[in-house]
Amino acid sequence: MLLLMYGCLLPNSALCELPDTPPELTLPRRLPSAGFMSDAMAFSPDGLRLAVAEIDGSVVLWNLATGTSLFTVRACPPGSPGVLISPDGMSILTFCRQGCCMRLWNSTDGTLVKTIQLSCVLNVAWSPDGQWLALEVKPNQANLHRSGTFYEVPISVLNLATEERAASLPSELGTGMIFTPTGQLITACALGESCMWEIPSGRQTRLWKGIEGPGAICCDGNKLLWGEFYDVPMLGFSVTRVKMHLFDLDTGVDKRLPIPHNVEPFAEAKDHVALRRIFAKQGPILIYSVAQMKIVQKLSKQEAPRFAAFSPDGKILAVMGKSTIRIWRCN
Repeated sequence: MLLLMYGCLLPNSALCELPDTPPELTLPRRLPSAGFMSDAMAFSPDGLRLAVAEIDGSVVLWNLATGTSLFTVRACPPGSPGVLISPDGMSILTFCRQGCCMRLWNSTDGTLVKTIQLSCVLNVAWSPDGQWLALEVKPNQANLHRSGTFYEVPISVLNLATEERAASLPSELGTGMIFTPTGQLITACALGESCMWEIPSGRQTRLWKGIEGPGAICCDGNKLLWGEFYDVPMLGFSVTRVKMHLFDLDTGVDKRLPIPHNVEPFAEAKDHVALRRIFAKQGPILIYSVAQMKIVQKLSKQEAPRFAAFSPDGKILAVMGKSTIRIWRCN
């Protein structure tokens, strides 16, 4: 499925015919914020708990069955913290883009397990076996290498138990990374190219030209959803558009998905990628099925979303707004 933000603006659109689905639960944010926060929410593997990172540096773990907070930890200085929950659900990882450290917490009671001192961490991916972390660390300006419009920033592969670095992989700054269900890592390894790496050896196993960056693993683990941004001249200026693709990791066949052109990627999960209408401040949220290639559900309008996340099974959707987090159950 794909998550779309869209409106009933096109003639003969079927979107207006879908009834609005209200959220099942609305959670308050600790500190209202209008800024976009990446990696601000993470579901537990069973979808019953949601970790939320706030702009004041705190992380709250919510019980979605009761709508109550289980505990709050002070993870980072004020800024833009990130949060992940381990594949086994036993640990919470927080990382700080300003505070220059990562912390591992017990997900049962919020006790601090360990602190890992690093340069400021921008992005993190956790391997399915829970042993390895792929880290994009904020570089010093002097360490940036530019090739055309491409900034090369190595991704470090860290053994979480020993804190030893196992490999360093080339990557494009800020493009993200994703583990496959079998534990291989996909990154944007060069301008207009994506690579698959064996972990922990760091051996490159695949290279695909034209794939600009990983989005989400889809369809039983053998397909990759990814977005291609491009500019369209309009009335003397450029308008950003996006094409969504479904790439077969086994055969190399790339298929463009028939979705509206004025949406952009918003969040990813196991079998989904979230899209929102470009430049939209608020509006309905639509669920688009990749298998059926049509919109199957419309979620009620809400305040402008800052971040969205699906549960691992794709059945629950959390959307962070300025002052609330709304929870939907998807068809």
